[in-house]
Amino acid sequence: MKTRLHLSRILISAFVVVVMVPVLVVGGITLGKLRSQMRNDIQSRNLILAKSAAVMIDHFFDTAIQGLKEIRTEVCDKKLIAARDVDEYLEALRGRSSYFESLFVLDQHMRVEALAPYDRDLANADFSSFFRGAGTMRSGELSWSQSFLSPATGHATCIIGLTTPDKTIVGFLNLQELKTFTDRIWSQTSGHIVITDSDGVAIAHPDRSVVAARQSLRELPIIRMGLHGDIGTLVYEGLDGKKYLGSVVVAYRTDWPVAFVEDETAAFFPLTAVMHTLYAAMAIGFAVSLVLGILIARAINRPLQHLIRGMDQLAHGDYGMGRMRYPFQELDEIREGFQVMSEAVQEREQAIQNAMDEWERTFHAVPDAIFLLDTDQRIVRINQAASKAFAVKPEEAIGKHCYRVVHHADHPPDGCPYLQTMQTGQVIRTDVADPKSGTIFAETTAPLFDADGHVAGAVHVAQDVTEQKRLENSYHQAQKMEAVGQLAGGVAHDFNNLLQVMIGYLELSLLQIPAESRVHTNLQQVRKSADRAASLVRQLLAFSRRQSMQMEHLDLNQCIGNVLQMLRRVIGEHIDLEFREGTDLCPVLADPGQIEQILMNLAVNARDAMPHGGQILIETENVRADQELPGHHPSAEEREYVMVSFADTGPGIPQELHGHIFEPFFTT
Repeated sequence: MKTRLHLSRILISAFVVVVMVPVLVVGGITLGKLRSQMRNDIQSRNLILAKSAAVMIDHFFDTAIQGLKEIRTEVCDKKLIAARDVDEYLEALRGRSSYFESLFVLDQHMRVEALAPYDRDLANADFSSFFRGAGTMRSGELSWSQSFLSPATGHATCIIGLTTPDKTIVGFLNLQELKTFTDRIWSQTSGHIVITDSDGVAIAHPDRSVVAARQSLRELPIIRMGLHGDIGTLVYEGLDGKKYLGSVVVAYRTDWPVAFVEDETAAFFPLTAVMHTLYAAMAIGFAVSLVLGILIARAINRPLQHLIRGMDQLAHGDYGMGRMRYPFQELDEIREGFQVMSEAVQEREQAIQNAMDEWERTFHAVPDAIFLLDTDQRIVRINQAASKAFAVKPEEAIGKHCYRVVHHADHPPDGCPYLQTMQTGQVIRTDVADPKSGTIFAETTAPLFDADGHVAGAVHVAQDVTEQKRLENSYHQAQKMEAVGQLAGGVAHDFNNLLQVMIGYLELSLLQIPAESRVHTNLQQVRKSADRAASLVRQLLAFSRRQSMQMEHLDLNQCIGNVLQMLRRVIGEHIDLEFREGTDLCPVLADPGQIEQILMNLAVNARDAMPHGGQILIETENVRADQELPGHHPSAEEREYVMVSFADTGPGIPQELHGHIFEPFFTT
């Protein structure tokens, strides 16, 4: 798409360019020459200052060496100083010259014979290690060590030694004196002197903490240049991130880099003042040319702006551009053409708005939840039914993933129809269960295609069919139970007829056999088994509804209390049984035998689930059925009931078996 250009801006820009380009070109060339000349002057000056500092360092060492030679002449060669007076002589010499921090006279075994200032701990100390380390330098009879921090003063120092046939004169140099030289140069310029030893360790620096920390400066390009023995100037970035202009030379006596460093901004400050003056002149010229350009462009552009405002009104729904005539015929013809177009656009917009209103009413009138989804399964729009069903405002749902709104999950459920639709481009219908709430939705998704025929999203319709599915399951369960009941009733009826004949003959046999007979005892056991079989038959007939219950009005507290002792014998002593009686319990109409059988079955199951012991709690309570109970049990009504609760501390019934627990003869 081409960039649209504004006529007024083009006119203004052209005028400014014509006026300002020559000014900018001349100013840029002038500044470039001034900067180049000034850089050469600054580099020459800085190099001279660095050489001056190097000469001072060489003079410092020459003076110190001269002092050592004086000691050699007075003490070793001419022996003008008695041995007992050498310490005082050294102290006097040290006091006369600030170059020495301390002085020592060593014997041929490098042990201290005399020293100043006198320190008992250093008397007869061995100094041989000071001249054997890495970095020790020698030149004829002279030798000196690398710099280090003096234990006595904490300042930078180094050892210089003068060797004679039988003695060595040693001086600890006070390198702090070099700071005096560098400060003298620093006070006269905007730069400063930096001195390091041949390892790049700072000896003199404007920041005293750098020297005190024995900080290595060899990473600075200007110092690295001096350590390589090179002499010259360099622009580099310092440790503080600023640009510096530096010149470096190497001290003749020690090979130490000596650099004069100056902040580039401070060095070019005079040029900066000239640049500011030139910039001010350019700004004034720019302002003048800009004002003139604006005046010229306004005179040409005013009729065009009036037409543009009329078109903007048209874009915002104001379809009357007015009848003002323009001084230019072409512009007036354009205005009349836009007026005709605005009337046509107005008619089409009204037709589109009517269609959108009709679609909107239809969309929200559908009772099922409808979601419009994009290719990322995010909600673009929902109808009022979806907003009400999932308790979410339309503006809150837009942009969220549909499975977060519908299922409150972090990922799509298994069998999500949207994913299948996006893969196949076909309409998909399926039932999806919410794993958290248990709600079942009949979901239908249909693809939405863009102008090129590609899938651009989907329409997702969700209908809550939980109650419908529950009624279907209840109906299927009732059919299954009815079939099982018919089968069980038929078998139990025939078996009961046979059982009654057996019990009759048993009774006759017991009457004919003496009670003390062993056969009589065996027949009694057979009679007990027959009675238990008869009880089982009664349960089967009750299940098949072919035998009436022995219904009577019961106090469940009393009924349960009567069976507690038997339950304790059944479950054993390793399980605690507690019964909490409800107060003012209403009587119920029930078969006491069935109630006892239910409690016995539950107790046996609980005992088997807790082989290592546990607790069983039986509770009774008057309750009022809420509105949900008839929904789960169609035969139930909203009224008062008596609740019997049986709970144990066992592991519980697995989830996958919950659907089978009310099937006849099913056991866990």
